Amino acid sequence: MNFTLDGLSKQGDTKGLIDLLQAFEICDQKVNQAALPADQVEKCGKAAQLADAMPANAHLPERGEVYVQYAMALIHDGKAAEAVEVGNKAIVVTKKQPYNFSGASAAYEITGEALAVAGKLPEADKSLAKAESYQSKALHSPAGPQLKEHYSDSMKALLQFHAKILTAMGNQKEANSKLRQAAKL
Repeated sequence: MNFTLDGLSKQGDTKGLIDLLQAFEICDQKVNQAALPADQVEKCGKAAQLADAMPANAHLPERGEVYVQYAMALIHDGKAAEAVEVGNKAIVVTKKQPYNFSGASAAYEITGEALAVAGKLPEADKSLAKAESYQSKALHSPAGPQLKEHYSDSMKALLQFHAKILTAMGNQKEANSKLRQAAKL
């Protein structure tokens, strides 16, 4: 039986996907185990290069996830401006996946975090608002009931972080509203 994965049709494309998944696993481990920031950047940068090499029509959720983890590694390494660029790549990739609400939320959230670290609070606020919108869609999606606890925890953390940004911007009323929403989850 012959088949293709969305956008992957050649043997080389499939090998590229396998290489990407293996590199992503290493990147993910480095970030989640709080390895040295430079090591996170190195491993996640390699995974991002493999994601960049995938065919443009390969709409794989892993591509967005790689960029999110790479942006996080860059933030950990004090490279917020670069993290914003990588976060924007994650946004572009997830926009091509219309039902990947959780992935889109993560892309906007990491971009918002990078913008905040870079001192661009109004832009961070906008990005985090979009992340909340996508996370809400994830909560109410068909997969939502099975992943409700995970999605709820993600939304709670997102709302709490957004409240910190709003507080830093001097918008305590909106920050308090975010904190009340988080408390209900």
